[in-house]
Amino acid sequence: MKDQAFYTHPIFDDTMLNVVVGRELEARSTDQTLTHLGKAGKAALALEFPTAKSEAWRWTDFSSMDSKSTAGLALKPAKFHFSGNAIKAIFMDFNQAMLEHFDLLNEYLGTIIPSDADRFSALASAYANQGFVLWVPKETDVADALEVSIQATSAGLHFGHSLVVLEAGSRCKLTINRQTDSKNGSLALENLEIYLAPGSELELIEIIDQSVETSTITREKAKLMENSQVRWIYGHLGEGHAKHFIDIDLAGDRSEAKIRGFYFVGSREVIDLDTQVNHLAANTKSDLLFKGAANGNGKVTWEGMIYVDPVALGTDGYQANRNLALSADAEIHSIPGLEICADDVKCSHGATVGRIDAEELFYLESRGMPKGEAEKLIVNGFFAEVIDEIKDTKLHEQLSERINQKLSER
Repeated sequence: MKDQAFYTHPIFDDTMLNVVVGRELEARSTDQTLTHLGKAGKAALALEFPTAKSEAWRWTDFSSMDSKSTAGLALKPAKFHFSGNAIKAIFMDFNQAMLEHFDLLNEYLGTIIPSDADRFSALASAYANQGFVLWVPKETDVADALEVSIQATSAGLHFGHSLVVLEAGSRCKLTINRQTDSKNGSLALENLEIYLAPGSELELIEIIDQSVETSTITREKAKLMENSQVRWIYGHLGEGHAKHFIDIDLAGDRSEAKIRGFYFVGSREVIDLDTQVNHLAANTKSDLLFKGAANGNGKVTWEGMIYVDPVALGTDGYQANRNLALSADAEIHSIPGLEICADDVKCSHGATVGRIDAEELFYLESRGMPKGEAEKLIVNGFFAEVIDEIKDTKLHEQLSERINQKLSER
């Protein structure tokens, strides 16, 4: 039985949704059908929407989502802009890749995120009308940093699926910018699948900065084979309602993942971030640090889990989450966890939620610094451990400026 408080938005209305996706399917060519589309479509129809009773969704509440935000659930693809010199690589819009590289997509799509992960993910896969594809061939070093900017410019419902594949021994740097300039609002259901073949290396920066009228439900998952590495910087600077899954499978021996994340929510923003690192092979390593802040009546939940499989001997896993509550009405939940099923491993975690240190603030004010400027200095210093890992000077400055702006939004 559905939890009525959880289901007030029309996205949860099966009748409405069937009309929308039915119209989309009629508009598609039947000449070529991706294998995963059929599986995901069946799963989308068979699966129930998750409820607040589900552990993965218990902190996610859609009941206050604006029911007018999707304008009758009309399908409105976002705009994608690609930059950087992708010599020898495939770097293009998802729909273009469907036409030009069908066999490639058919080989990889749906192999990282299972079609039955949840109904939202199944819908995103089955009815994707936007996304991007990056494929780097074997032993290729893409010297130029690549960037894809995703911008929702109108109200509507967005189904998205993106794919990143690095073949054996390849290296690449990618930045994903998700933004919106729409004041009418939108709702996006999106998947991102990442496959790193043996010996490949990916440096990924992902920045989300959207309006309070925008809501998203995303599932991003990376699968790393032996000796592959991912260095992932994830930044979230605003959104109306959001549920984001970030999963990493360390599936090959000696694969490594280093994740650095930050988030800053303000008034009317509700974000639930769920991270999971699965150690599934021997001598794998993970190092995860997320730092966050909440201002006004913003609400944020971070859930982090490290899982160690019985065969994952020699695992070295660490995760930490540090948070600042910047107002009396801010709400922060930090929920770390470990599930260890093997001996000869090293795993630890830590989590804190606090406020700006009164002694630090007093010290700066006693030296003549106005309170507002002192708070900015302290908060920027708090985030510096993550932000400073971004070597792009322009992006670094933009993020620092945006953090100061969010801090001023009381």
